Amino acid sequence: MSQMFQHLVVRSIPLFSLLILKSTLSAQPLSFKDVAAERGLNFVHDHGGTDQKFYIETMGSGCCLLDYDNDNDLDVFFLQGAPLPGWKKEVTLRNQLFRNDEGQFSDVTGESGLGATSYGVGCAAADYDNDGDTDIYVTNFGDDILYRNEGDGTFADVTYISGISNPHWASSAAFREPTAIRTSSRASPTASSETTRTAPSATCRKRVTYPE
Repeated sequence: MSQMFQHLVVRSIPLFSLLILKSTLSAQPLSFKDVAAERGLNFVHDHGGTDQKFYIETMGSGCCLLDYDNDNDLDVFFLQGAPLPGWKKEVTLRNQLFRNDEGQFSDVTGESGLGATSYGVGCAAADYDNDGDTDIYVTNFGDDILYRNEGDGTFADVTYISGISNPHWASSAAFREPTAIRTSSRASPTASSETTRTAPSATCRKRVTYPE
């Protein structure tokens, strides 16, 4: 056997082994188990709709995974819908925060100050004021809300004092350097606008784009 042929055989063995390994791994069954209830995540989303079939009913609401209490595990903030015209259920719809304690979740909505009854659509989490605590921006079918994490398990609504105003239907938001908030909104089929406001230790931007 020539040296060149030996070299080719040796080089091909790892590749052949990799292909076998990949084939074996791809054949492994993958399954998930719903453990939400046993872990304490008791949340049911309601779009607040009726037989009138408003467009917002089809969108659903988002959630945020964040470590709001800095204990190195992810907590869950669920957004809820809100009653639309004709909705007659005798239940209060509000956003809910669940604190993660080593895999077991507790509803801490009441003490956190995050139980708004607005029509939640999306949310983004980041430390916009650089104080070491994760803050939350909520986009709504209605006025958006910026929550500042107070570092003691509670949040303060600082929307107004931060100079943020977005009364349109906002679908998503993102934080970016230098600590800005960008939202996407809908209100009419043809209008478009952009505003920039400066808040204490943060620049807040709203970009509104509507498709033709």
